[in-house]
Amino acid sequence: FHVGDLLGCNLDEISRWNRKEEGAHDWQAFVNCTLQSEGIADPSRQEILDREQLARRKITTLLDVDIRNDLPLGNAQARYATVLSAYCADSATADPEIWQAYMRRIIGLVRPGGTLLIAALAQTQSYFVGGKPFPSPGLEAADMEDMLRDHFPQSELTIRMVPVPECAAHGYSSIILAAGHRRWADGCKEMDRTCAARGSRCPLL
Repeated sequence: FHVGDLLGCNLDEISRWNRKEEGAHDWQAFVNCTLQSEGIADPSRQEILDREQLARRKITTLLDVDIRNDLPLGNAQARYATVLSAYCADSATADPEIWQAYMRRIIGLVRPGGTLLIAALAQTQSYFVGGKPFPSPGLEAADMEDMLRDHFPQSELTIRMVPVPECAAHGYSSIILAAGHRRWADGCKEMDRTCAARGSRCPLL
């Protein structure tokens, strides 16, 4: 797994957790929830520890990522079989056009034949962390569909609006979950256009 973030301090915290440093953030409540969603009704402590250790083994690279830039990975031209972006583009701007630009850059990280997984806040202009408001573009499920269908076949798209009323105090009460699979031929055509615009050779050829 390659894990990316805009803020170095967030990557540092992940690195501390990966090294099992004293005082590192405790993610076990989230691991417990993950295991429950996989069908384990009451995960044991050992099951939680085993899953944490598996995640540590899988995380091989921490990346500086900035979707405000045309090349969000800098000079790297990596493309991935699976890209997961949870509450990133939608949590960085209130402007729908800027959100679209950010999303295009995230989608550009998916290699031909790959899969994109997205989670986004829905129907809100702002959310709150520690009482401080942050922007969001007020997305509807239709906005996500319009964005993704330009890059993924309709038959390979799944988009759901999910109510989360328990989060209303944080400024939102629904989220959008989306998945898209990029056919190999469609992805290659788009990558060819991107590489041609940059004057570079497609890295998959």
